[in-house]
Amino acid sequence: MNLVIIWAIAANCFQETIRDRVLYSLAFYGLLLACGSKVAVISV
Repeated sequence: MNLVIIWAIAANCFQETIRDRVLYSLAFYGLLLACGSKVAVISV
C-alpha cells in the first residue's frame, strides 16, 4: 500500500473517533440535562 493511502485512512479513522466522541458527549449532556430538569420540577 502507498503511504499516502495509509495516512488518509488513519486520518479518516481519527476524525470518525473524534466525531463519535462529540456525539456521545452531547447525548450524555442532553440526558443529564433532561434528568436534572425532572428532578428540579419534582423537588419544587
